[in-house]
Amino acid sequence: MMILTYPEDGDRHCMGETDKAYKLLFGHKEMVASLLRDFVLDAAVADLDLDTLEPWPGEHVSESLRERIDDRIWRLRWKDADWCYVFVILEFQSTPDRWMAARILSYTAQLWLDPVDAHELGASDLLPPVLPIVLYNGSRTWTAPLDVNGLLAPKAARLEKYQPRQRYFLLDEGRTETGDGDGLSAYLLRLEQAESIDGLRQGIKALRERLADRKYDRLRRVFAVFLSRVVLRRTGLLHEDIPELTDLQEVDNMLEESVDRWSDEILRKGILQGRQEGHVEGRQEGLAEGRQEGLVEGRQKGLAEGRQEGLAEGRQAGLAEGRQAMVANMVHAGFSVEQISVALGLSMEDTRELLTHVQ
Repeated sequence: MMILTYPEDGDRHCMGETDKAYKLLFGHKEMVASLLRDFVLDAAVADLDLDTLEPWPGEHVSESLRERIDDRIWRLRWKDADWCYVFVILEFQSTPDRWMAARILSYTAQLWLDPVDAHELGASDLLPPVLPIVLYNGSRTWTAPLDVNGLLAPKAARLEKYQPRQRYFLLDEGRTETGDGDGLSAYLLRLEQAESIDGLRQGIKALRERLADRKYDRLRRVFAVFLSRVVLRRTGLLHEDIPELTDLQEVDNMLEESVDRWSDEILRKGILQGRQEGHVEGRQEGLAEGRQEGLVEGRQKGLAEGRQEGLAEGRQAGLAEGRQAMVANMVHAGFSVEQISVALGLSMEDTRELLTHVQ
């Protein structure tokens, strides 16, 4: 398995931490096996013996290739005992890499040439097949060609039989259905796709149950590191001055404490003032309208009904106005959509809809 990372220009430190977290995860055999078994929907994968997965020793990789891929290569056997090299390339850019197919072709050729140049292949030996896989977690749709042929100029068709052909498998994490899959890569994607704190906590709970066996002690720590380095920093929950978390229970506890802390912070900053003022104005308006309607009718029943209707309408109007005022204050204070969603107890979709009405 080859893991290739590209730091995002806007935040190289953050992307560096993301790279390391992903490399730690996919340094585990079961993560790679799950990736192949659950998401690479190719009939050829059924002919691979996933139990034979092992990292390709670094001494078999040339220095030039090691510098370019910056991580390890995994290999596994076909069920008929021949080896197959498997490349997994992790893509972290915010936009797709148009030239990814050409890069993979270059890495594949270099991997093939390393044993040739080292005179490790006999006269009757052949080159092993390669399965390139790109894991992409950017926000935009991947639009780069999946086949290197898609990068060639139209005139190349006249020389088609002389042109290289290679295709890679793309796993777009944000747009891949995980279903109820029990593979570890499926748990990873569900954590990445969580749109609320509750959803994230549910994912962590399920992951803790999945990794309850003591044989997963190290992998549980790696997932905790991944959550603290990648997912939590992405939501703004974890800052640089907070120690890195290494236990899934600690991550869940931190999420629970953060929700409470947000509520206290919002109250301290007066961000809930809009809601409070809305309650007060609604009650006052409702009382006034109720009294007026009741006095006009001149009946005790009219007064009671008017007061009740006025209170109800006033409360609803006041709550709506107060919520919008509160959201405006939170946006001005720099709160993220995720934080606003948690503070108001709304889904991400409802929160985004509410933000469209706030100037």
